[in-house]
Amino acid sequence: MKKQKEFLTGVILTLLAVAAVFITEQVFQPGYALKSAIKVLSFMGAVLLYCSITRRKLTDVIRLNKIENPKPLLFYMLCFFAGTAAAFLLFGDFLDLSSIRQSLMTKENLTKNNCIFVFLYIIFCNSFL
Repeated sequence: MKKQKEFLTGVILTLLAVAAVFITEQVFQPGYALKSAIKVLSFMGAVLLYCSITRRKLTDVIRLNKIENPKPLLFYMLCFFAGTAAAFLLFGDFLDLSSIRQSLMTKENLTKNNCIFVFLYIIFCNSFL
């Protein structure tokens, strides 16, 4: 029963963090710096609140131990990338890449001068969060 309550607590806090980020993105539409700070605070806040509610140590919740057998992880990563590539091939005709480019240029203020930083942000910060 305790495990079920911890699981439910984790799910609820995750959904609240995602909702906070979604509302921030869709309603307030802040710049990159503020958006990143809100993402970090939302997700780290959810983890810290989970630790507080469940009375577990942060080091028990976030385990950064060396992976004993990396083969399953590598397999699932390969499946994820293969699935993403397959989805792009299947649905690529439905994507309007020029509108994505236009959206990045207008909404995110993407220019030739800052594009490398924006792409690095998208790759590293978003994947970290």
